[in-house]
Amino acid sequence: MPHRLLTPLFTLLWLTLSLGLSPAAYSNAFIDDGDRRTLATCVNTPASRAKGLMYRVWLPPYSGMLFVFPEARPRTFWMKNTWVPLDIRFYDADGRLLAHYPYATPCLKEPCPLYKSYTEAQYVLETRAKYRLAQNRNAIEQLIIRRCH
Repeated sequence: MPHRLLTPLFTLLWLTLSLGLSPAAYSNAFIDDGDRRTLATCVNTPASRAKGLMYRVWLPPYSGMLFVFPEARPRTFWMKNTWVPLDIRFYDADGRLLAHYPYATPCLKEPCPLYKSYTEAQYVLETRAKYRLAQNRNAIEQLIIRRCH
């Protein structure tokens, strides 16, 4: 098998094992932010959204988690028990960027900083901070979701 095929397979295996769920219990989405395609695990249940990326020691390049909510409303996230620095982006129901927090740092002890959408957000995308910091990003982005059940 060519080396370039191993990374996507490893990433999919990592996503399956890291969630501790059967493949039928979650779905993956390809997120296109106009610059790069990212593979994100979709979480759309209260339990999976509450766990998020907590206790992960590593996040593969160009991967993350897409939090999908049933309705748009102001959202607040924190980094409690999250061990990997993340880039947190809040999006409205149409996929427009509302708020962006580059390099949200891990928080292992309360009080933890809060990251707010300030307006009605329906999606939150968390990705590896190092990946996002390496790019010179614009403040305006449109989230395009390719497959998320």
